Amino acid sequence: AVQMAGRRQLCTNPDVNLPNRSEEAVTEACLDLQKSGGGCRCKPKEGVSLEDLALHGSAMTSDVEDLATLGQKSSTCAYYASRSSLPISRVVCLPYNTLFSRGSRAALGIDLRGSVVVVDEAHNVPEALRQMTSRGVGGDALERLRKTFDVYVAKYEGRLSGKNLEYCRNLQSVVAGFLKVARGGGKKLRTVDEFLFDAGVDHVNLSKVTRYIERQELCRKLMGFYKKVVEAEEAAPAPQAGDGGKPQFVSKHVSPLSPVLDLLKRISGKSAEGKIIVDSNPPAIRYFLIQPHAAFDDLVTQPAALLLAGGTMRPFEHVAAELFPSLPSAVATAAAADGKPYSDPVT
Repeated sequence: AVQMAGRRQLCTNPDVNLPNRSEEAVTEACLDLQKSGGGCRCKPKEGVSLEDLALHGSAMTSDVEDLATLGQKSSTCAYYASRSSLPISRVVCLPYNTLFSRGSRAALGIDLRGSVVVVDEAHNVPEALRQMTSRGVGGDALERLRKTFDVYVAKYEGRLSGKNLEYCRNLQSVVAGFLKVARGGGKKLRTVDEFLFDAGVDHVNLSKVTRYIERQELCRKLMGFYKKVVEAEEAAPAPQAGDGGKPQFVSKHVSPLSPVLDLLKRISGKSAEGKIIVDSNPPAIRYFLIQPHAAFDDLVTQPAALLLAGGTMRPFEHVAAELFPSLPSAVATAAAADGKPYSDPVT
Protein backbone atom coordinates (compact mmCIF):
# COMPACT_ATOMS: atom_id res chain seq x y z
CA ALA A 1 0.00 0.00 0.00
CA VAL A 2 1.15 3.56 -0.66
CA GLN A 3 -0.10 6.91 0.60
CA MET A 4 -0.06 9.79 -1.90
CA ALA A 5 -0.05 13.44 -0.86
CA GLY A 6 1.34 16.81 -1.89
CA ARG A 7 4.74 18.35 -1.22
CA ARG A 8 3.30 20.43 1.61
CA GLN A 9 2.62 17.24 3.58
CA LEU A 10 5.56 15.06 2.49
CA CYS A 11 8.48 17.36 1.71
CA THR A 12 11.23 16.66 4.27
CA ASN A 13 13.55 19.57 3.47
CA PRO A 14 13.03 22.21 6.19
CA ASP A 15 14.52 24.92 3.96
CA VAL A 16 11.80 24.26 1.38
CA ASN A 17 8.77 23.24 3.45
CA LEU A 18 8.57 26.31 5.64
CA PRO A 19 5.55 26.54 8.00
CA ASN A 20 4.11 29.68 6.36
CA ARG A 21 4.42 28.47 2.77
CA SER A 22 1.46 27.38 0.66
CA GLU A 23 1.43 24.23 -1.47
CA GLU A 24 2.21 26.34 -4.54
CA ALA A 25 5.15 28.08 -2.84
CA VAL A 26 6.59 24.77 -1.58
CA THR A 27 6.35 23.29 -5.09
CA GLU A 28 8.03 26.35 -6.58
CA ALA A 29 10.89 26.23 -4.04
CA CYS A 30 11.32 22.48 -4.63
CA LEU A 31 11.61 22.90 -8.39
CA ASP A 32 13.99 25.85 -7.97
CA LEU A 33 16.25 23.73 -5.78
CA GLN A 34 16.23 20.74 -8.14
CA LYS A 35 17.16 22.90 -11.12
CA SER A 36 20.02 24.52 -9.21
CA GLY A 37 23.50 23.06 -9.39
CA GLY A 38 23.49 21.44 -5.96
CA GLY A 39 20.04 19.83 -6.06
CA CYS A 40 18.08 18.84 -2.97
CA ARG A 41 19.89 17.18 -0.07
CA CYS A 42 16.84 15.01 0.57
CA LYS A 43 17.37 13.19 -2.74
CA PRO A 44 20.86 11.85 -1.96
CA LYS A 45 22.85 9.64 -4.31
CA GLU A 46 24.34 7.77 -1.37
CA GLY A 47 22.90 6.38 1.87
CA VAL A 48 19.18 5.72 2.19
CA SER A 49 17.79 5.95 -1.33
CA LEU A 50 14.31 6.84 -2.50
CA GLU A 51 13.83 3.19 -3.49
CA ASP A 52 14.65 2.04 0.05
CA LEU A 53 12.10 4.41 1.55
CA ALA A 54 9.57 3.48 -1.13
CA LEU A 55 9.93 -0.23 -0.36
CA HIS A 56 9.66 0.38 3.39
CA GLY A 57 6.57 2.56 2.94
CA SER A 58 4.90 -0.08 0.76
CA ALA A 59 5.68 -2.99 3.05
CA MET A 60 4.70 -1.27 6.29
CA THR A 61 1.16 0.11 6.19
CA SER A 62 1.29 3.71 7.41
CA ASP A 63 -0.48 7.02 7.01
CA VAL A 64 0.87 10.21 5.43
CA GLU A 65 2.25 11.53 8.73
CA ASP A 66 4.16 8.28 9.36
CA LEU A 67 5.69 8.39 5.89
CA ALA A 68 6.71 12.04 6.34
CA THR A 69 8.27 11.26 9.74
CA LEU A 70 10.19 8.32 8.27
CA GLY A 71 11.47 10.59 5.51
CA GLN A 72 12.61 13.18 8.02
CA LYS A 73 14.47 10.61 10.15
CA SER A 74 16.27 9.24 7.09
CA SER A 75 16.76 12.68 5.43
CA THR A 76 15.10 11.29 2.31
CA CYS A 77 12.30 12.81 0.26
CA ALA A 78 9.02 11.12 1.18
CA TYR A 79 7.21 12.91 -1.65
CA TYR A 80 9.23 11.31 -4.43
CA ALA A 81 9.54 8.04 -2.52
CA SER A 82 5.76 7.65 -2.49
CA ARG A 83 5.70 8.08 -6.25
CA SER A 84 8.51 5.57 -6.70
CA SER A 85 6.47 2.92 -4.88
CA LEU A 86 3.40 3.21 -7.12
CA PRO A 87 4.40 0.45 -9.61
CA ILE A 88 4.76 -2.15 -6.83
CA SER A 89 1.69 -1.17 -4.79
CA ARG A 90 -1.62 -3.03 -4.85
CA VAL A 91 -3.47 -0.46 -2.72
CA VAL A 92 -3.11 3.28 -3.44
CA CYS A 93 -4.57 5.94 -1.14
CA LEU A 94 -5.20 9.19 -3.00
CA PRO A 95 -6.57 12.60 -2.07
CA TYR A 96 -9.73 13.66 -3.89
CA ASN A 97 -7.93 16.12 -6.17
CA THR A 98 -5.77 13.31 -7.59
CA LEU A 99 -8.42 10.59 -7.79
CA PHE A 100 -10.95 12.80 -9.56
CA SER A 101 -8.48 14.37 -11.99
CA ARG A 102 -7.84 12.50 -15.23
CA GLY A 103 -4.66 14.48 -15.85
CA SER A 104 -3.27 13.85 -12.36
CA ARG A 105 -3.97 10.13 -12.64
CA ALA A 106 -2.28 9.98 -16.03
CA ALA A 107 0.78 11.83 -14.72
CA LEU A 108 1.16 9.20 -11.97
CA GLY A 109 0.44 6.28 -14.29
CA ILE A 110 -2.76 5.30 -12.46
CA ASP A 111 -5.30 3.41 -14.58
CA LEU A 112 -8.78 2.95 -13.10
CA ARG A 113 -9.84 0.25 -15.56
CA GLY A 114 -10.51 -3.04 -13.81
CA SER A 115 -9.76 -1.62 -10.38
CA VAL A 116 -11.90 -1.38 -7.24
CA VAL A 117 -12.34 2.24 -6.15
CA VAL A 118 -13.43 3.08 -2.60
CA VAL A 119 -14.37 6.70 -1.93
CA ASP A 120 -14.49 7.60 1.75
CA GLU A 121 -16.60 10.48 3.12
CA ALA A 122 -18.62 10.22 -0.08
CA HIS A 123 -21.22 12.76 1.03
CA ASN A 124 -18.54 15.41 0.40
CA VAL A 125 -17.88 14.35 -3.19
CA PRO A 126 -20.22 16.76 -5.08
CA GLU A 127 -18.83 19.84 -3.35
CA ALA A 128 -15.26 18.54 -3.65
CA LEU A 129 -15.78 18.06 -7.38
CA ARG A 130 -17.05 21.60 -7.77
CA GLN A 131 -14.05 23.00 -5.94
CA MET A 132 -11.34 20.99 -7.65
CA THR A 133 -12.74 21.17 -11.18
CA SER A 134 -12.96 24.94 -11.16
CA ARG A 135 -10.33 26.52 -13.36
CA GLY A 136 -9.05 30.05 -13.11
CA VAL A 137 -6.36 32.39 -14.33
CA GLY A 138 -5.23 35.70 -12.87
CA GLY A 139 -4.58 38.95 -14.64
CA ASP A 140 -0.82 38.73 -13.96
CA ALA A 141 -0.64 35.30 -15.60
CA LEU A 142 -2.65 36.51 -18.60
CA GLU A 143 -0.35 39.50 -19.00
CA ARG A 144 2.73 37.27 -18.92
CA LEU A 145 1.15 34.97 -21.49
CA ARG A 146 0.32 37.92 -23.74
CA LYS A 147 3.92 39.15 -23.65
CA THR A 148 5.34 35.66 -24.17
CA PHE A 149 3.07 34.73 -27.06
CA ASP A 150 3.57 38.08 -28.78
CA VAL A 151 7.33 37.43 -28.79
CA TYR A 152 6.77 33.89 -30.10
CA VAL A 153 4.51 35.03 -32.95
CA ALA A 154 6.83 37.90 -33.87
CA LYS A 155 9.75 35.47 -34.21
CA TYR A 156 7.99 32.76 -36.21
CA GLU A 157 5.40 34.80 -38.12
CA GLY A 158 7.31 34.50 -41.39
CA ARG A 159 7.69 30.72 -41.05
CA LEU A 160 4.14 29.81 -40.01
CA SER A 161 1.66 28.57 -42.58
CA GLY A 162 -1.48 30.62 -43.16
CA LYS A 163 -3.60 28.18 -41.11
CA ASN A 164 -1.16 28.07 -38.21
CA LEU A 165 -0.89 31.85 -38.19
CA GLU A 166 -4.71 32.07 -38.10
CA TYR A 167 -4.80 29.87 -34.99
CA CYS A 168 -2.09 32.02 -33.37
CA ARG A 169 -4.05 35.19 -34.12
CA ASN A 170 -7.17 33.60 -32.64
CA LEU A 171 -5.25 32.71 -29.48
CA GLN A 172 -3.91 36.26 -29.25
CA SER A 173 -7.48 37.55 -29.53
CA VAL A 174 -8.63 35.16 -26.80
CA VAL A 175 -5.89 36.25 -24.38
CA ALA A 176 -6.49 39.95 -25.11
CA GLY A 177 -10.24 39.50 -24.67
CA PHE A 178 -9.85 37.65 -21.37
CA LEU A 179 -7.55 40.42 -20.10
CA LYS A 180 -10.06 43.07 -21.13
CA VAL A 181 -12.87 41.38 -19.22
CA ALA A 182 -10.71 40.68 -16.15
CA ARG A 183 -9.72 44.34 -15.94
CA GLY A 184 -13.19 45.62 -16.72
CA GLY A 185 -14.10 46.44 -13.15
CA GLY A 186 -16.46 44.92 -10.59
CA LYS A 187 -17.39 41.33 -9.90
CA LYS A 188 -19.72 39.46 -12.23
CA LEU A 189 -21.29 36.04 -12.59
CA ARG A 190 -21.70 35.14 -16.26
CA THR A 191 -22.68 32.16 -18.33
CA VAL A 192 -19.99 30.88 -20.67
CA ASP A 193 -21.73 32.39 -23.69
CA GLU A 194 -22.09 35.77 -21.98
CA PHE A 195 -18.45 35.75 -20.96
CA LEU A 196 -17.23 34.95 -24.47
CA PHE A 197 -19.43 37.72 -25.88
CA ASP A 198 -18.02 40.20 -23.34
CA ALA A 199 -14.50 39.14 -24.35
CA GLY A 200 -15.32 39.60 -28.03
CA VAL A 201 -14.31 36.05 -28.93
CA ASP A 202 -17.72 34.39 -29.26
CA HIS A 203 -16.93 33.88 -32.98
CA VAL A 204 -13.74 31.89 -32.24
CA ASN A 205 -13.93 28.09 -32.33
CA LEU A 206 -12.28 27.38 -28.97
CA SER A 207 -12.30 23.62 -29.49
CA LYS A 208 -10.12 23.99 -32.58
CA VAL A 209 -7.82 26.43 -30.80
CA THR A 210 -7.48 23.98 -27.90
CA ARG A 211 -6.66 21.09 -30.24
CA TYR A 212 -4.11 23.29 -32.04
CA ILE A 213 -2.37 24.15 -28.75
CA GLU A 214 -2.11 20.46 -27.81
CA ARG A 215 -1.15 19.24 -31.28
CA GLN A 216 1.61 21.84 -31.66
CA GLU A 217 2.76 21.40 -28.02
CA LEU A 218 2.64 25.15 -27.58
CA CYS A 219 2.85 24.95 -23.79
CA ARG A 220 6.29 23.39 -24.08
CA LYS A 221 7.43 25.61 -26.96
CA LEU A 222 6.62 28.80 -25.06
CA MET A 223 8.78 27.94 -22.03
CA GLY A 224 12.00 29.32 -23.53
CA PHE A 225 10.33 32.62 -24.39
CA TYR A 226 8.58 32.68 -21.02
CA LYS A 227 11.84 32.42 -19.09
CA LYS A 228 13.14 35.50 -20.91
CA VAL A 229 9.97 37.42 -20.03
CA VAL A 230 10.30 36.40 -16.36
CA GLU A 231 13.98 37.37 -16.30
CA ALA A 232 13.16 40.78 -17.78
CA GLU A 233 10.42 41.32 -15.18
CA GLU A 234 12.71 40.29 -12.31
CA ALA A 235 15.41 42.65 -13.54
CA ALA A 236 12.98 45.58 -13.73
CA PRO A 237 11.91 47.57 -10.62
CA ALA A 238 9.06 45.94 -8.71
CA PRO A 239 5.72 47.50 -9.75
CA GLN A 240 3.44 49.12 -7.22
CA ALA A 241 0.47 47.02 -6.11
CA GLY A 242 -2.24 48.28 -8.39
CA ASP A 243 -5.25 46.17 -9.21
CA GLY A 244 -6.13 45.01 -5.73
CA GLY A 245 -3.09 44.59 -3.53
CA LYS A 246 -0.24 42.11 -3.51
CA PRO A 247 0.96 40.49 -6.75
CA GLN A 248 -0.67 37.21 -7.73
CA PHE A 249 1.38 34.02 -7.52
CA VAL A 250 2.66 33.00 -10.96
CA SER A 251 5.02 30.02 -11.24
CA LYS A 252 8.05 30.36 -13.50
CA HIS A 253 8.28 26.57 -13.87
CA VAL A 254 4.86 26.17 -15.51
CA SER A 255 4.08 27.37 -19.02
CA PRO A 256 1.94 30.53 -18.93
CA LEU A 257 -0.31 28.85 -21.47
CA SER A 258 -1.12 25.85 -19.24
CA PRO A 259 -3.75 27.51 -16.97
CA VAL A 260 -5.36 29.17 -19.98
CA LEU A 261 -5.48 25.83 -21.79
CA ASP A 262 -7.18 24.25 -18.77
CA LEU A 263 -9.73 27.05 -18.76
CA LEU A 264 -10.35 26.75 -22.51
CA LYS A 265 -10.98 23.02 -22.15
CA ARG A 266 -13.70 23.74 -19.61
CA ILE A 267 -15.49 26.55 -21.43
CA SER A 268 -15.31 24.93 -24.87
CA GLY A 269 -17.40 22.01 -23.58
CA LYS A 270 -21.03 22.09 -22.58
CA SER A 271 -21.84 25.63 -21.51
CA ALA A 272 -24.62 24.50 -19.16
CA GLU A 273 -22.17 22.67 -16.90
CA GLY A 274 -20.62 25.76 -15.36
CA LYS A 275 -20.50 29.51 -14.77
CA ILE A 276 -17.77 32.13 -15.04
CA ILE A 277 -16.89 34.46 -12.17
CA VAL A 278 -15.02 37.60 -13.23
CA ASP A 279 -13.32 39.65 -10.55
CA SER A 280 -11.23 42.76 -11.12
CA ASN A 281 -9.83 43.09 -7.59
CA PRO A 282 -7.37 41.58 -8.32
CA PRO A 283 -8.12 40.74 -11.99
CA ALA A 284 -9.05 37.08 -12.33
CA ILE A 285 -11.33 34.75 -14.26
CA ARG A 286 -12.61 31.51 -12.75
CA TYR A 287 -14.83 28.75 -14.11
CA PHE A 288 -17.00 26.85 -11.62
CA LEU A 289 -18.62 23.52 -12.35
CA ILE A 290 -22.34 23.52 -11.51
CA GLN A 291 -23.11 19.89 -12.36
CA PRO A 292 -20.47 17.67 -10.69
CA HIS A 293 -21.42 14.45 -12.49
CA ALA A 294 -19.44 15.60 -15.55
CA ALA A 295 -16.20 15.15 -13.57
CA PHE A 296 -17.33 11.87 -11.97
CA ASP A 297 -18.12 9.90 -15.12
CA ASP A 298 -14.68 8.20 -15.28
CA LEU A 299 -15.21 6.69 -11.82
CA VAL A 300 -18.61 5.37 -12.88
CA THR A 301 -17.57 3.79 -16.18
CA GLN A 302 -13.94 2.63 -15.79
CA PRO A 303 -13.49 0.70 -12.50
CA ALA A 304 -14.72 -2.85 -12.02
CA ALA A 305 -16.49 -1.65 -8.86
CA LEU A 306 -17.14 1.67 -7.15
CA LEU A 307 -17.92 1.86 -3.43
CA LEU A 308 -19.10 5.09 -1.82
CA ALA A 309 -18.58 4.99 1.94
CA GLY A 310 -18.83 7.32 4.90
CA GLY A 311 -20.14 7.75 8.39
CA THR A 312 -22.86 10.26 7.47
CA MET A 313 -24.33 8.86 4.28
CA ARG A 314 -27.96 9.71 4.96
CA PRO A 315 -29.78 11.39 3.42
CA PHE A 316 -28.02 10.23 0.24
CA GLU A 317 -30.67 10.72 -2.43
CA HIS A 318 -29.50 14.26 -3.27
CA VAL A 319 -25.88 13.09 -3.57
CA ALA A 320 -26.88 10.23 -5.86
CA ALA A 321 -28.96 12.61 -7.97
CA GLU A 322 -25.91 14.87 -8.47
CA LEU A 323 -23.43 12.08 -9.18
CA PHE A 324 -25.60 9.65 -11.16
CA PRO A 325 -28.24 11.67 -13.06
CA SER A 326 -28.10 9.21 -15.97
CA LEU A 327 -28.74 6.23 -13.65
CA PRO A 328 -32.31 6.57 -12.31
CA SER A 329 -32.05 3.17 -10.63
CA ALA A 330 -29.13 4.37 -8.47
CA VAL A 331 -31.09 7.45 -7.40
CA ALA A 332 -34.16 5.29 -6.63
CA THR A 333 -32.02 2.87 -4.58
CA ALA A 334 -30.56 5.79 -2.59
CA ALA A 335 -34.06 7.16 -1.95
CA ALA A 336 -35.24 3.75 -0.76
CA ALA A 337 -32.22 3.44 1.56
CA ASP A 338 -32.92 6.84 3.11
CA GLY A 339 -36.25 5.60 4.38
CA LYS A 340 -35.04 2.36 5.98
CA PRO A 341 -33.10 1.50 9.14
CA TYR A 342 -29.38 0.85 8.65
CA SER A 343 -29.88 -2.83 9.53
CA ASP A 344 -32.31 -3.42 6.63
CA PRO A 345 -30.81 -4.54 3.29
CA VAL A 346 -31.56 -2.41 0.23
CA THR A 347 -31.85 -4.03 -3.17
